[in-house]
Amino acid sequence: MKITSIKHKNDTTIVSDCYAGDGYVKRNHGSLPDIDSDFNAERREEVKAYLERRYNKDGMQRVFSAGTFTTAKIKSAIKDVARTHKIPQATTNYLTAILDDNMSWTELMKMAYTDKRMRDFIQKYPDVFEEIVPIMGQARSAGIHASALIITPEYVKGERVECFDLLPIRKMGDLLVSEISGNDIDAIGILKNDVLGIKELTRLSDTLNLVASEYGVKYTILEIASKYLNDEKVFQIIREGNTQGVFQMSGEGITKFIKRLAPDNINDLIASVALFRPGPLDSGAADNYVRAKRGEYEPTYLWGTYEILKDTFAQMVYQEQISRVAQKVGGLSLGDGVNLVKALSKKKLEKVRKFQAKFFSGAKQNGCPKEAADQIWSNVEDAAKYSFNACIAGHEYLWGRHKEKGRGTKINIGDMWRTMNDYEWAKANGRLSLRSKYRKFGYGTCWSLNEDEKLVVNRVVDIRYQGVRPVYRITLANGSTIDVTDNHKHPTLDGQKRTDELIPGEDFMYIRVGWIKENTSYKFTDRGELNNPRYHSNDNVESYSINAQKGCQGFQKRDSKYTKLEYYESHLKKDYCEECGCRDKRLEIHHVNGDHSDVGENYSNVRTLCASCHKKAHYEMGRVKMGRKGLGTAVVQVVSVEYLCDTAVYDVEMEHPYHTFLTGKGVVTCNSHATAYGLTAYVGAWLKTYYPTAFYTVVLRDQDEDKMAVLMNEIKSVGGTELEKPNINISGENFTADFKNNKIYWSLSRIKQLGPKAVKYIVQERNLYGEFFNMEDFIKRIFKSKFKSFEDDGTAEVRERCPVTARSVRNLIFAGAFDQCENVGSVLERYGLLERAAELLGFKLTEKDIPEEMRDKHYWWSRQQIAVSGHGTIDYRRIYDNMEKPKSLSAYKYIEFSDLNNLFYEVRKGVICAAICSVTDKSYKDKRTGETKHFGKIELQQNTETNILTIWDDWDVWKKELRKAEGRMIVAVVNIKWSDYDEKNTLQIGKSSFLKLI
Repeated sequence: MKITSIKHKNDTTIVSDCYAGDGYVKRNHGSLPDIDSDFNAERREEVKAYLERRYNKDGMQRVFSAGTFTTAKIKSAIKDVARTHKIPQATTNYLTAILDDNMSWTELMKMAYTDKRMRDFIQKYPDVFEEIVPIMGQARSAGIHASALIITPEYVKGERVECFDLLPIRKMGDLLVSEISGNDIDAIGILKNDVLGIKELTRLSDTLNLVASEYGVKYTILEIASKYLNDEKVFQIIREGNTQGVFQMSGEGITKFIKRLAPDNINDLIASVALFRPGPLDSGAADNYVRAKRGEYEPTYLWGTYEILKDTFAQMVYQEQISRVAQKVGGLSLGDGVNLVKALSKKKLEKVRKFQAKFFSGAKQNGCPKEAADQIWSNVEDAAKYSFNACIAGHEYLWGRHKEKGRGTKINIGDMWRTMNDYEWAKANGRLSLRSKYRKFGYGTCWSLNEDEKLVVNRVVDIRYQGVRPVYRITLANGSTIDVTDNHKHPTLDGQKRTDELIPGEDFMYIRVGWIKENTSYKFTDRGELNNPRYHSNDNVESYSINAQKGCQGFQKRDSKYTKLEYYESHLKKDYCEECGCRDKRLEIHHVNGDHSDVGENYSNVRTLCASCHKKAHYEMGRVKMGRKGLGTAVVQVVSVEYLCDTAVYDVEMEHPYHTFLTGKGVVTCNSHATAYGLTAYVGAWLKTYYPTAFYTVVLRDQDEDKMAVLMNEIKSVGGTELEKPNINISGENFTADFKNNKIYWSLSRIKQLGPKAVKYIVQERNLYGEFFNMEDFIKRIFKSKFKSFEDDGTAEVRERCPVTARSVRNLIFAGAFDQCENVGSVLERYGLLERAAELLGFKLTEKDIPEEMRDKHYWWSRQQIAVSGHGTIDYRRIYDNMEKPKSLSAYKYIEFSDLNNLFYEVRKGVICAAICSVTDKSYKDKRTGETKHFGKIELQQNTETNILTIWDDWDVWKKELRKAEGRMIVAVVNIKWSDYDEKNTLQIGKSSFLKLI
C-alpha cells in the first residue's frame, strides 16, 4: 500500500521514556540528538519516498542522503603510487596480497624487518613508500550512507535557504548526496535522521493486520503502548518466561534474567533490556537492581541522586541519567551533561578533564561532600562505559563469511548489515540474491569458542548498526589484529577482559589454529605409539614380537588379528558395496561393532562398503559431523592496544550458549549485546496475551528451525491456541490459522523433501480445482503425466516437470498430512497409506525404512512425524507406565524434561523415559593420576525438550550398545544436578544404576 499522506496531530499522551530536557538544544551548549526512525523493514523505501514528497516542495530539494567516504588504505595507496612509477601490476599485486588492508605505515615497516619479500621491494622502490605516507587516510572514493537521511531547514535566521546554501552536495546517479559525511553533519548544526528498517516492526504490523482482518478490531502500536501499558496479564506472561517472539527477549539468557527480575511495570521492562548487557551484568548493576526490587538489598542513594535514580534503585542505567546527575550534583548545564556523556564514550580525555573540573567545582558550590562527589563521578565514569554497546568495526569479517567465493568478492560485517537492511545498496552492489537469502535464513553461521577451548559452528543471531565510535586496534604476537571499541570484551587466559583492560605483554587472547590432524589408524601391536583413544580402544592391542621362530628359515605365517584382516582384504573383500550395491565407487572395509581388532567369527564383523555408506555407518556409531568436533585454538600474547580511528561499528550477536565469535583474521572475541526497545517488546507481549493465534501465526513464519521446539513448548504452555499437524487441504507455504477454532496448521514448507516449488505446485492445484478427496486423488492430480485418465491441455503448467516426488508423498504421509481426508484414526494406519502410495508411484517399502517390529509401535510413527516435519508429540509417560520394569523403579519420581529448567527443582533422583538423539564418546585426563578416562554424553529428547545424560563409571559397559541406539528409547534412573554452565538441571548416571533400551 502506498503512503499518500500523513496527518499532523498533537497528542498529549505521555510516552514512557527517559528525558534529557533541553540538553540537545544548541543554545544550551548541547549537541544535536541521534535520531533513529524505526519502520517496518518491508516499507523503508516508502518512508523515504514520503519524506521526499513532503519536504521537497516548491521546487526546493531539502531531503537527500548522507554521504560516506572511503579512505585510502595501505593496499590501494601502494597500487595507486606504484602505477605512477610504472611498476608492473603483477609485481604490485604479488606484494599487496601479503598485506592486511588495515595496516598502518609503522606496521608495514615492522613487517619489512621480518619479511624478505617486503624488504626487497622497499629497497628497490623506496620512493613508493615515501609517497604513500601523505595519501594514507585521505578520502579516495565517495559513497551513500546506508540509513542516514538529511532534511535541511526551510528558513535560517528568517531567510529562506536552499540546501546548497548549507552544505556542499553532489549527484550520484539519480540521487543527491551530501559532500560532508553523515558522521560530521552534527558539527555544522544539521540534523541527521537514521531511517532504519526493523524486522520486529514488520512482525508487529503483520500481527496487527491479522487482528484487524480476522477479529474486526484495529489497534496501533502507539495505542497499545499508551492505553494498555500496565496490564497485569501481560506482565504475568513475561514473568513466567513466555517470551518467545517478543522483541529482544527470546534469548535463553535474558529470559532467565527476566524471570528472576519479575517485572510488574513498564519501567522494569525497559530497564531489563538495558541491564542485560555485559557492562551492567559484570559491574553488579543488574544484580543490584534485581535484588533491590525483590527486597533483598537496600539501595544507597548518594547526595542529590535520589530523584534521578529512584526508579532504577540507585543504578545508573541510561545515558540520560548520567546527564541529569552531572547537572543536579555538579552544576553542569544539561547541554554540558550530554556532551560529557559523548566525551566519556569516545575517550576524549581533554574534554573529560574539562567537565570533571566543572563537576567538582559545581558539586562543592552545591554543598555536596567531597567523598560523595568522588563516588558519584566514579559511578558516572563506570555507567558511561556500559551504557554504550560494545561493538566491532564494520571492516572486520566473520570467519566463514570472509572467504572469496562466487564473484570472488569478500563481504565484511558492515556490508552484511547493509545487504540485509538496505535494498538500494544491495541492488547497486549486486547482492540482491544474498539479501533474499539473509532475509529468509538469517546471516548463517560462524565459529564460537566452547568450554573445551575448541571452535564449534554456531549461528549468527543478528548484526546491528551502532553508529560511528572510536575504534582501537589490538595487535597480537603472531601479527593478527582485531579492531573494536574500548568496552568490547574478549576471552583471555584470565577470563573475559574489556579492550581498555588488556595489558600488552601480560594478557593472552585466543586465536584459531585450525584442523588438528589426528592419527585415526588402528595399531594392532604395542610397538611405538598406541591408538588415539578418541577413535580406538587399546584393550585388545597385542604385544609386539618378531615374526620368526628359532630353527626355522624366514618369517612364519601367523594367525594374528592383523593377518586375518589382511586376508579378508586380499581374498574376501567384495567388489560392490554391501549396503547400496554400487560398484563404481571406492570400496572400504567397515568393522560392524567398531572394534578394529576383531574381524568376527567367519568374518561376521567386517563388511565391504563404499566411502559414502561407510561414513554414514560411522555417523550411526557416534562419528561427529564437520564443525561439531571443533577447530583447535591457541593463546597468543597481546602486543599492543592503540587508537585506530572513528568508524562505523556493529553489534554481532551469537547463539546461546557460546557468546563468542571468530573474526576473519582468526581472533576470538566476545558476543556483542544491543539495548532493546522495551515498549516494542511490551506491544508484542500484549498481542501474545490477547490474540495468541494471530501472534504465533506470524512468529512461527519467521522462527528458525533450531528454535522451533522451544516456541512449540511455549504455545502449549500459554494456551489460547493449538498447533495442528499439516493438513493437505488447509496447510500452505506459511503457517495457516483457523481463527474460529483457534488452531494453527503446520506449514507444508517445513516438511522435508518439499521445496518451495513443490509446495507452490500443490497449493496452486488445490486453489484451481478444489480440495483433494483422498490420497489417490492427490497423486493422480499432482502426477498428471503418469496417468492417462487426465488429458494434457497443452498449457505450460501441465507440460512443466512436476516438482513433487515420490519421497515428497512419503514424507507427507509420515507427517500426517492425509490423516483428515483419509479418516485416519491412529498413526498405525499410515502404513496402509504408504503401501497404497508405493503401488501407485512404483517405489518400494524396505525393511530399513520401516522395520517390521516397529510397525505397531505408536511412538515409532510419532518419531517419524517429528523427524520429517518437526511437529508431533509422544506420550513418554504412557510408554514408561506400560513397559515391563522392576518394582524398585516405583520408588522414583518420573521426570519431565520441561521441569528441569527450574533452578529450584527439588527432585535430586528420578527416572526418565526419552528418545536418544546422539551419542558422543568423551575423555578427560585425571589430574591426580594422569590417566585418560572416558565417559559418554547422550543427547535425549522428550518431544520439544532436550537434555544431556552423562554416563561416567559404566560407560565402558554401555558404549557399544548405546552407539547403535540412536532413535531408540531409553529408560534410566538418573541423578539430577544443576549446571551453572548450561543454566539448567542436567542428568547423570551413577555406578550400577538402572538403564534399559526399548
